[in-house]
Amino acid sequence: MVLKPKSTPVKWTVKTLVARVREALCALPDTRKGGNNQRYTMGDAGMSAFSVFFMQSPSFLD
Repeated sequence: MVLKPKSTPVKWTVKTLVARVREALCALPDTRKGGNNQRYTMGDAGMSAFSVFFMQSPSFLD
């Protein structure tokens, strides 16, 4: 997915950054088979990885 720049500059805040990252992660295809391994969405799994590795925060899922 390619995010196209808007015509007006975006005021970057943490809330804006998290919203943009979540939007991109929710667009990821979910190729898992059915069952209990689909408890969390791809967006939730991606946000937890983003929070740990980039923001050094335990979770954005609260």
